[in-house]
Amino acid sequence: MIIPELEEIAATYQPKGIWTPEDVAVLRTYYGRVPTSKLAVYLKRKHSSITNKAQELGLSVREAQGR
Repeated sequence: MIIPELEEIAATYQPKGIWTPEDVAVLRTYYGRVPTSKLAVYLKRKHSSITNKAQELGLSVREAQGR
């Protein structure tokens, strides 16, 4: 049995914790330039999630700040 409402939800549903390409682009652009706490609010993620993903991507606050 197929339930149309559930198919619609499933088509747009993203499990919590999945990083979209847009999320990654925001992180790459602003990590180290904007406080991590503000990025966490904007991306609706925990501070630790932001720092973990940045580390996974090889992003550095020092490099972003030109140090």
